[in-house]
Amino acid sequence: MKYIKTYEQNNESDRFLEASRAGNLDVVKELLKRSDIDVNIQDNDGNTALIWVSFYGQFEITKELLKRSDIDVNIQDNDGNTALIWALYNGYLEIVIELLKMPNIDLNIKDKDGKDFFDYLKEDQKEKIIDEFPEQYQRYLMNKKIDKYNL
Repeated sequence: MKYIKTYEQNNESDRFLEASRAGNLDVVKELLKRSDIDVNIQDNDGNTALIWVSFYGQFEITKELLKRSDIDVNIQDNDGNTALIWALYNGYLEIVIELLKMPNIDLNIKDKDGKDFFDYLKEDQKEKIIDEFPEQYQRYLMNKKIDKYNL
């Protein structure tokens, strides 16, 4: 499901995305209290607040966003990248770990180049991630098998 909206339609949504991108925790917390803020709103490039904070390494805001029951951690930007892929790609492992704790995280999502989360993991990171998140890794492998056999 896509949530693309042009965020210029709502100045508070614009402010929410900008505060997230800029790492302004106080403003993000204030805006998250509002009922008219869609936590999954995307800008014209498909970036959500979660994607922005994962891209820039805004750990405290990431934790605030992940408290929301309506957060969709699997939204992709226009290039197919998720918050998880951006956090990993930019080396923000503390954010990667927080995202991996989310029960609905999908490790099989592919970006525009056909790469998924494990394709981006460096060899020395794979063992740590597999050891710390065996359930997510098993789910990833099961989905790979399903894809392979077109089940």
